[in-house]
Amino acid sequence: MQIDKNNEFIPENKGVLGFHSFKKLEKVDKIDSSLIHIISSNKQDKHLLPPLADCLMSEQEIDEFSVLDEIDNKAILTKETVSDRRLLKVGANILGGGLITGEELKLEGSNPCEIYGVFESILLDMKESSEDKELDKILNPLIASTHELVEIAKDVICFSQSPPSESNPTKEEIEKERMKDQSQVQELVKKYAQRINDLKKGESFNMHGGWCDIEGGHAQIYEIVGEGDDLYSFNFYTSTYDPKIGIWKNTNKAKIQPIVRYRNIPKKYLLLGDETTSAVFIQNLLELQLSYKGNYSLKIDTDLVNHVFLYLLPYHMETSIKESGVVLGQRSGTCVPSVWKVFARIKCKDLNVYKQLIFQVKFSFLTHFFKRLEGDLGLATEDGKNKRRALKYTASS
Repeated sequence: MQIDKNNEFIPENKGVLGFHSFKKLEKVDKIDSSLIHIISSNKQDKHLLPPLADCLMSEQEIDEFSVLDEIDNKAILTKETVSDRRLLKVGANILGGGLITGEELKLEGSNPCEIYGVFESILLDMKESSEDKELDKILNPLIASTHELVEIAKDVICFSQSPPSESNPTKEEIEKERMKDQSQVQELVKKYAQRINDLKKGESFNMHGGWCDIEGGHAQIYEIVGEGDDLYSFNFYTSTYDPKIGIWKNTNKAKIQPIVRYRNIPKKYLLLGDETTSAVFIQNLLELQLSYKGNYSLKIDTDLVNHVFLYLLPYHMETSIKESGVVLGQRSGTCVPSVWKVFARIKCKDLNVYKQLIFQVKFSFLTHFFKRLEGDLGLATEDGKNKRRALKYTASS
């Protein structure tokens, strides 16, 4: 790594994770609200939703897309994986972030179980047809990690979306409901704490993380790695601004280091608790995602989220830009697929390998997306219009 006299980072041409495209990057030490707005908005590298007339697609246009029918691969995007009602939302999140900017389509946000599940299915399909042993070395752990994210997301979604016992509960009934919820949360925490406790050196436990309240939320990924000798690492992945991350700027664009690392965390510290309330820190991470459930109606702000992570501050380790790379902040409403891509990017360790992987992932999804939409492309309905618009946008992105 080279640093010039103005303390600015000069990327080497052989950069591994994608900062070689900048001639010069300046480390940002003082963060102001305008910079946060740039990172967190859709104004960076934004693709506008194209204005498309509400007309039927011609047979010639459909034929141009129909080349995808000739690709022989498994039907991974089944109705069991993603329902018809959710198909456009999932497609917009994975393939065309710019579709999110179309307010009339209301495609912001996504169910992490569906998104991670689609990624897992595509990776499994890639592995089955792969003859590249080097690629398999990346696919195998990424598949296992993504499957784990699906399972943890199911725990969170199933719990947080379960309805309260009564439609108009009394205060006593609400309190009873919360006590029941707390018991269920502690059961989940015990399960995760045991999984962490059993990690051998080099093994990891991957959690779907982030926060959610009555107004929205944000997805993150947490990776806990066994270091041996009852020590652990904790890796925090994000795809947008967070006070803990490094920020680098070049002219009018700002990029983020998408990972924060904590090292040499003792088991007794990470899993602090007793037989009844095991692993208080892990419980806090879970409760950030469950606060909008039922009658809670709580509001979570950035200060509260960061307060939880202050617990790990003694074990924070600076991450070099060469190790993490830098990425543009996500478009609003695409956090689940965006943070998974960040996770996959760092797991690939090489930008060229990641680009090949993500190209195959997106192309595979596009193929299945088309096959699911194909039957409705000729419909003179609002649904048909939106599906034509989604497909055209996706193909031109």
